[in-house]
Amino acid sequence: MIRVVVDDLAFLEVDAVVRPADQLLEPASSSAARLDHMAGEEFLKQRRVSSSLEVGSAVVTGSGELAAPYVIHVVIKGAEINAGRDTVERALQSAWHRATEWQLARVATPLVGTGAGQLSLEDAAELIKRTLANCLWRTPPNSSSARSPHDRRRPSPRKFRWCSMVNTTANW
Repeated sequence: MIRVVVDDLAFLEVDAVVRPADQLLEPASSSAARLDHMAGEEFLKQRRVSSSLEVGSAVVTGSGELAAPYVIHVVIKGAEINAGRDTVERALQSAWHRATEWQLARVATPLVGTGAGQLSLEDAAELIKRTLANCLWRTPPNSSSARSPHDRRRPSPRKFRWCSMVNTTANW
């Protein structure tokens, strides 16, 4: 079940929040920029990367001052690749795989791609639903997600049972 809750992602007490980003983990939307502001200076250090990430990947970092302890950054655009349905879908698949690897059972996400990806609200919601359902039936591939150099926690596989959407929260 996916439960939609209109709320501020910065204050949701979940295991992780999803944050749309570009290939350097800069915010890919105004809501991601606001999340950065709420997370504080430590978060800016935690999300720093030394090289560009692959569009369609996802990476887990600390969350700075957010209520959730982790942020799953979904890389939906790059210098030469604009966000679109395919890149958002790949990035969401990578996010759910990361959540599984990191044992993040409760994940809150905005409707990724409605700003930078130019997706409708309905299309963005459908992508979340479909990619989450697909992930629950597959073993996460090692190649679809990037790992932050700041990650110290060793991931171990386990299916997550809770997800969230939009300024949303979903119970799967």
